[in-house]
Amino acid sequence: MTVASACEVAERVAYYAISSTLTVYLTTVLQETVAEAARNYNNWAGTTFLTPFIGAFVADAFLGRYWTIVWSMIIYFLALVCVTVSMSFEPFKPPTCDHHLLTTMCDKPSVPQRVFFYGSLYLMALGAGGIKSCVTAFSADQFDDTDPGQKHERVSFMNWWWFSLSVGIMVSVAFFPWVQEQYGWVWVGAIPAGIVGFVTLTFIIAHPLYYHQTPSGSAFTRVFQVLVAAFKKRNLELQPNLHELFELSSDHSEVSSTPNYRFLHTTRLRCLDKAALPRYGATPSFGSRVDTSNWELCTVTQVEETKLLLGVLPIWTTNIMNSAVFAQVGTFFVNQATTMDRSLGKHFKAPAASLILFISLTIVIFLPLYDKVLVPLTRRCTGNPRGISMLQRIGVGLFLSTAAMVVAAVVERRRLEVASSHTSESPLPMSVFWLIPQYFMVGLYEVFIVVGQGEFFYQQAPPALRSLGTALFFGNVAVGSFISSILVTVVDYLSMKSSPEHISWVDNDLTRSHLDYFYWLLSVLNFAFFLLFLYCAKVYKYNYSVSPMRNAWPCTEEPPPTDTASYDSFDRDAQVVPSPGHTSRPDPPSQFFTGDSQTNRISHANGVDVHGSIDGSHHDFHGVVPCPRDPLQMKILTT
Repeated sequence: MTVASACEVAERVAYYAISSTLTVYLTTVLQETVAEAARNYNNWAGTTFLTPFIGAFVADAFLGRYWTIVWSMIIYFLALVCVTVSMSFEPFKPPTCDHHLLTTMCDKPSVPQRVFFYGSLYLMALGAGGIKSCVTAFSADQFDDTDPGQKHERVSFMNWWWFSLSVGIMVSVAFFPWVQEQYGWVWVGAIPAGIVGFVTLTFIIAHPLYYHQTPSGSAFTRVFQVLVAAFKKRNLELQPNLHELFELSSDHSEVSSTPNYRFLHTTRLRCLDKAALPRYGATPSFGSRVDTSNWELCTVTQVEETKLLLGVLPIWTTNIMNSAVFAQVGTFFVNQATTMDRSLGKHFKAPAASLILFISLTIVIFLPLYDKVLVPLTRRCTGNPRGISMLQRIGVGLFLSTAAMVVAAVVERRRLEVASSHTSESPLPMSVFWLIPQYFMVGLYEVFIVVGQGEFFYQQAPPALRSLGTALFFGNVAVGSFISSILVTVVDYLSMKSSPEHISWVDNDLTRSHLDYFYWLLSVLNFAFFLLFLYCAKVYKYNYSVSPMRNAWPCTEEPPPTDTASYDSFDRDAQVVPSPGHTSRPDPPSQFFTGDSQTNRISHANGVDVHGSIDGSHHDFHGVVPCPRDPLQMKILTT
């Protein structure tokens, strides 16, 4: 697991080596304006975090997580080599220009040079997709959730996984901006390429040490099959009798990654149930699909998986503006630093991009404190093994991200006041360390929100769709980056048009721009999304789904006959779907247990309806019917 995690650490080191210096490169070497550089940076960052959807699709449908990581690391290594060549060697390298001169006095980079450079960056983005979407899920696969000890270790692993990433990022943003200023651009790409190449080779050698899940089929395909089938049968009428809905028997399950599970039917999003409704009154036999396409008829399990995935989208949507806030770190935060006094003593000048170090430093300090101090203290009050729930952790992070923008706006107002009385071309007589509070606030909200989002989108996705759930986490960052790019474009145009002097809020000359207005705008938008998140979190029902069980007993034995009248003993909203012709033969009785929360259980030969008090508030939750690993134990993964 350590080597697997090292793949993402290496990717982050390389990504931040490039991204932390990219704004400087774009404005000095490629001679782009501040607004142009911000747009191009955000578009590249957004694409980098959007490609995990491609990585998840390839892993689930074709290669599996391990080989997707391997090939993605190879692509990433080749991309870094191309970036190094583009920055350093003729004729790929743009002409050298003193950034103190007017851009009109310098030769512009040629179109082929720009195409090769941006092509190399976007090849990096493609390689990052398989790494980001698979490493976390692949590492989590190495834990056996049927072992209570390993289950607890997995919860702690998410915190320490982000801690290790933060250490890598901290080293990267502290080291590479300094290397660039002292030794030039060539080492900004060459050193990360060497690190990624070494880790890739080590990961390939460690192949026999890992538990490998075979590809289970594309999660995207499973979801789209439900949506398409439901749309095609949108005019069919659902009957109150659920016997007509189609489901495979346990030994014919279509979810190859979890072959021993069937989801219970729920009454939410009933329109999607039409995907499991046979046309024209057809009654396929229990355990067989009949001659019907998957795009025409889906199982109840497949429909319920889609419902669960759609259920997290409101939470996903309300986190978008937070990602737009984080996009400012690599753009305008760096631009601010370039105008300020960066002297550290008489002989050292801090690179503008190196201030990102304080974000990682905050995470490295506070994440262990969160895991070792805050979690045990809050656990005593809440009874939750995590201390606070995943949504509560995300909520705290969203509030702190709004506070970070408020702090940034106040500091920028102070910087503009100093700039208004300063006429020299030398840096402003204001220390760059004035920016530390806003970097600190960004790091603090990352402690809460990043690990909370990673856990939430992974664990609330159905087992067969967890690669897609992980991709949702990165997709949130991608959409936020694109929104930031759109906001910069709109604000640049509207503020310049409305200003009598035609000066934009994000003007190339930061001594007369109004970045503070832009930061206040982000604060208001982010706070509005935070309020929307509070509502969505209040009504959200946690998914307590069964996790994949390795070496599970096959579900091949027919259950004994059961009186159908016993269906009245539990909630209709959580019942097992009887298949036509087999209404008296449901799954065998099982015992359910939860290790993380106190629950009231009602179990029956026909199914289970579980209601409990989770994280201090009431949630109705429903599980699935699996085959037990042993006759006395059936497991529900509480999250």
